[in-house]
Amino acid sequence: MWEALGSLINIIFFIFIIYFLCQNKHILVVQLLLIGLFILPPFTFSGNKISFSYFALIILLCYIGITGSYLKTYYPKKIFLIFFMFLLPIFVELVSTFFSVIIKGNTMILWIPLIGILKNIFLFLSIALILYKRLKQNKNTDRECLIGLLIPVFQIVMSANLIFIFIQLLQPNLGFKIVQWYSSETKSTLPVLAISDGVFPRLYGLNYSPVLLGAKSLLCFTSSLFGIIQKTNPETKRKLLVLLMLSLINGIFSFSKTFILGSLLSLFIYILFFLINVIKMRLIQIREIILIVLIGICFIVIIINSKNLSTITKLPFSYYFGFIVTNPLEALKTRYIYESVPVDTQLTYDIIKANPILGVGYTSPLGEFIGDSEYLVAMHHGGIVSLLLKLSLIVFLLFVSLKRQDKFFLGIIVACLITGFALPALYSDIFIVLIGAYISYAIFYEELNRY
Repeated sequence: MWEALGSLINIIFFIFIIYFLCQNKHILVVQLLLIGLFILPPFTFSGNKISFSYFALIILLCYIGITGSYLKTYYPKKIFLIFFMFLLPIFVELVSTFFSVIIKGNTMILWIPLIGILKNIFLFLSIALILYKRLKQNKNTDRECLIGLLIPVFQIVMSANLIFIFIQLLQPNLGFKIVQWYSSETKSTLPVLAISDGVFPRLYGLNYSPVLLGAKSLLCFTSSLFGIIQKTNPETKRKLLVLLMLSLINGIFSFSKTFILGSLLSLFIYILFFLINVIKMRLIQIREIILIVLIGICFIVIIINSKNLSTITKLPFSYYFGFIVTNPLEALKTRYIYESVPVDTQLTYDIIKANPILGVGYTSPLGEFIGDSEYLVAMHHGGIVSLLLKLSLIVFLLFVSLKRQDKFFLGIIVACLITGFALPALYSDIFIVLIGAYISYAIFYEELNRY
């Protein structure tokens, strides 16, 4: 029943997106695509679960192919340069895969991750081209409009996750079915013991993993936090405050070290921006001070009362918030200290040590686990070459958003950078679509302001 319901929801989204594309309502199409990527369950076909992102790509490619006008539009050199920057690390990893198979004889090719990364690259290209053409058609679209496009999406995503968090708290049996609905053979983190005990060890929302909920919450938290510093109208600031509160609650209940450390680091960066603004403008902004104090108090109250909260709620407040006081770097130990990681991840380190320059591509010579970190995955697939290329790409994106004072989008890139320590984030479908949308906007307005 659950699989059939998930497939039906995907089909309904598919029909609505095609309809709005035919009506040339590109903004609504992008919003629906993003909502689908964030929260839709997988489509089930012949027992196989297929991500909504594949349907999104089919829609976009068909639209570009049918209209044809996107292929005839003039694009500046800079957009091709950025496309090249995104494609180069993947090209290196594909070359590494070729050498690994042909020369080293590795036959265990990771077809699913390989197909997934190519799919996401085409998603990035498609969304960037469509939005760039849209901006050329409507030159009145500004940064405020683009932020206005994303805020409702983020609010819907965080609200939906929060609703299902409460379902998982109040109706655990129903909650387990929902999480299994989002899980598959390769994407499942729900312990069997938890199912038999009928108690959620951590909250999942509309995800197969609490880490994924933490990553999405961090994305919304950081972008809204930084967006509040940005020059926007009062209505947008109010919407950002609502989003900030929703994402903070989701992030806390995810019990994800990625969110906990990431939100604290984001708050520290926010304070730096606040101080820079005060020095530049010589004006103390009371609202920003109140916001900093309230978020700080929230974390302090949880940390001080973490043991009591764990006792009352049976949720792991003590474990996930207690390490902030004892040893914050402990969070990295289970992913980056060889002696502390699981055996299958130790094999990943062994592969990286044996192939430091170009890695082994999308192969798995030892059956090693790949997926706990953007940076480890880069080293495994393309060695130090791929890692440096991806880090250069992130630095470039940070530079562009800082240069343009697009702090909302700076928050997205910062969240991507932090999430990369726990998940392969940069080339994930959600982040790459958001980055593609921003890049098309940034390049267009740079070209527009030249004339």
